[in-house]
Amino acid sequence: MTSFKSLLLVVVPAISSTLALTIPAATITSTPVQTGSCFTTTVVTTPPAPTGGVPLWWQCGGLGYTGPDICGAGSKCVPVNQYYYQCQPVPGF
Repeated sequence: MTSFKSLLLVVVPAISSTLALTIPAATITSTPVQTGSCFTTTVVTTPPAPTGGVPLWWQCGGLGYTGPDICGAGSKCVPVNQYYYQCQPVPGF
């Protein structure tokens, strides 16, 4: 699960440039593609890599996952399904 502290949405009509914003909670990249007289934009958000390992209950792996995969102290990366692995507590730690 990813949590964002803030989100900034910028809408600029008829601009054909790439927009990249870095805010404390995430990096947001937007690249418009012109289709006829309109622009279509895909927005990709990337949460920052946590220090000290992935926090408990956050995603740490899975098919297509490209984020950090080392869990913090006292937890391990456990497959929930093929697309989602989660940092879960190590029993007795």
